Amino acid sequence: MNKIVISSFYNNKLLGFVMNEDRLIEIIDLGDSIINNIYAGRVKDINKSLSAMFVEIGDTKGFCRVPVNKLADYKQGDKVLVQVVSDKIKTKEYGLSTNINLKNDWVVLSDKNNHINISKKITDESTRTRLKDLLKTVSSDDFGFVVRTLAANADDEDIIKSANNLAARYADIKSRFNYISPRECLYKSNDQYKELSAYCSRGYDIITDDKAVWDNLSEAGIKTTFYENANVSLPNKYALGKKLENALSSKVWLKSGGYLVIEYTESLTAIDVNTGKYISKKTDKDETFWKVNKEAAEETFYQLRLRNISGIVIVDFINMGKAEEEKLLEVMKDLARLDAVQCEVFGFTSLGLVEISRQKTRKWLKDIVN
Repeated sequence: MNKIVISSFYNNKLLGFVMNEDRLIEIIDLGDSIINNIYAGRVKDINKSLSAMFVEIGDTKGFCRVPVNKLADYKQGDKVLVQVVSDKIKTKEYGLSTNINLKNDWVVLSDKNNHINISKKITDESTRTRLKDLLKTVSSDDFGFVVRTLAANADDEDIIKSANNLAARYADIKSRFNYISPRECLYKSNDQYKELSAYCSRGYDIITDDKAVWDNLSEAGIKTTFYENANVSLPNKYALGKKLENALSSKVWLKSGGYLVIEYTESLTAIDVNTGKYISKKTDKDETFWKVNKEAAEETFYQLRLRNISGIVIVDFINMGKAEEEKLLEVMKDLARLDAVQCEVFGFTSLGLVEISRQKTRKWLKDIVN
């Protein structure tokens, strides 16, 4: 059974443990978040050398990059419409954007341009053409749409209705911006609930031992089971403590007997691959190293998603021949394409290390729980 187990057993942090059968695939931070919220921000400072501005939102501030040719349009004290696009990480402020995006399961409204773009995962040309023509009836000079993968199997009427709802919400935000006070929030995304709802639509069951969470989710129309058992707590029933401990451990064992060592630094994440206890009946070292490295590559991308690791990642695989290195790169590029977060594999360096970059969108797991 695929499920999401929600509990605040660890340091009073409300976490959602997403499991396929018994394997943990993601830990969702269900605490208060302002990601994707939209504010009437106030420009505090402008940094011309960085082509950016610091903008006050609510009781905090964020960093907003601006195209060089647009920077002169802003001055200190201006009210500006901004959206929070990335979390506050370590010493870095919230990432902000003047481009507004509103989304639901099928489409994303964006005022960056008025184009209509279709998800690359929708490959059937007739479907792409149908969806593009469909959204042309809703788009305007002020915004365009990105059609998401799930829209390929949705009813045209539902897609149009959802797009119209986003357009109406966008118009309301733009209207209220004109008279609302600086720093005020114009739109709260509640992305955590949307994420849970999306999992529910894919057949996941939600279980929690928190009455307030059960009340809120039930009120939001998200079917949730309230767990009550005086003999076995919810965290113990699903071994949440052990799963979290493993997700934070620097050492990750592979089924083959090899292992990864994951180390964090200020500038990058380093992952070292070791053969460990791997024993092969074959004497072909290249075949042995290939098997360990392939499994290590798969585990690396699993760990990047599980731990929300972003930025620069350097992986030190076991040395192999050029042909095997090329095969491994193809495997890694395929894995990167499956990641919901933008992820790119750059290849082997002259020192035999693989460079990966992963977009920063949310706090790392280690920062969420600590």
